[in-house]
Amino acid sequence: MRTSLLGVNLAKPSLIDAFILIVAISLPITSYLFIDQCPSKNLFERSGSLVVLLSGIVEYRNIQIQQMLNDKAAAISGGIGGVLIPTKQPFLRYVISLAAHIIIIIGTIIWGYGSLLIGQH
Repeated sequence: MRTSLLGVNLAKPSLIDAFILIVAISLPITSYLFIDQCPSKNLFERSGSLVVLLSGIVEYRNIQIQQMLNDKAAAISGGIGGVLIPTKQPFLRYVISLAAHIIIIIGTIIWGYGSLLIGQH
């Protein structure tokens, strides 16, 4: 698996982003498991907002990495008029981006309909 592209090491940012997504996934799971401990506060529903925030941060970081790769490719190719170097997103970054999008959708559903999903009103 390719972890470097155009001299940019993508392993560390990918590990950080994967960790952030794992935390984002664990928040609603943890709040659901401990829902009986604090029934007056619907922490499950509130965890959806944190899921969306953390996944949005990962997607923002992914956009920044892609922009950096595009800038490096433009610098290597000689700028305007040079030979274009394709900077297709590495597979690992693609998977992280796809996971972030899916988790954002799930977080939005939890945030908006969490109390209905778990039967609290």
